[in-house]
Amino acid sequence: MRAIPGINAVAIPGTHYGLVVACGAVDDDAPAKIAAGAGPDPAAPSQLHAFGYDGTDLVPIGALDVDPFSLSYGLRVAIGVHGT
Repeated sequence: MRAIPGINAVAIPGTHYGLVVACGAVDDDAPAKIAAGAGPDPAAPSQLHAFGYDGTDLVPIGALDVDPFSLSYGLRVAIGVHGT
């Protein structure tokens, strides 16, 4: 595993209580992904944002950019792989 140099990103603009981040491989053949949710901000949506890395920059994964509950107070995130 190698470090990603110089990553500076705003995953969820406008939040003031930090960010909850998880990282892991979502399938056997792909590199690790990064999932982010807003911290426990009363005004933050329960949005999940996911990113890959293309060797230069973070790339949003649109299919994993969701607001599953349409609630406030942020979201806790985790990444796990269902074994085969």
